[in-house]
Amino acid sequence: MPAQRPNQSLLLELQDNLSADLFASAAPLRLAADEALFLAGDSGDGCYLVQEGLLKEVIASHSGGERILAFLGRGAIVGEMSIIDGRPRSASVVAVRQAALKFLSRAAFEEFTKDIPTCTNTS
Repeated sequence: MPAQRPNQSLLLELQDNLSADLFASAAPLRLAADEALFLAGDSGDGCYLVQEGLLKEVIASHSGGERILAFLGRGAIVGEMSIIDGRPRSASVVAVRQAALKFLSRAAFEEFTKDIPTCTNTS
């Protein structure tokens, strides 16, 4: 498997048809500019596919400001680590401008992957 580039989603590695099927019944969500999608420390209950708009992923800097980790546009998947590790969000994600997203819950992801042999847990 090729090395993953920084800020590249794990779910983008899925074949196109699997990725489209995965988000086919995901719930739509809209954000206004400057509205937070989630904050660092929030519980992770799923991930989001950016359909339109622009988001920024940030962490708090030592000086009290924010440090931008990435800008996320159309086609980006954000928050996917929460469906894998179940841990709290490690960064905050905020809309830079109005955005439309699709939300995929951890439960929906687990249901989707249970019938895919390469996605099942063998431990």
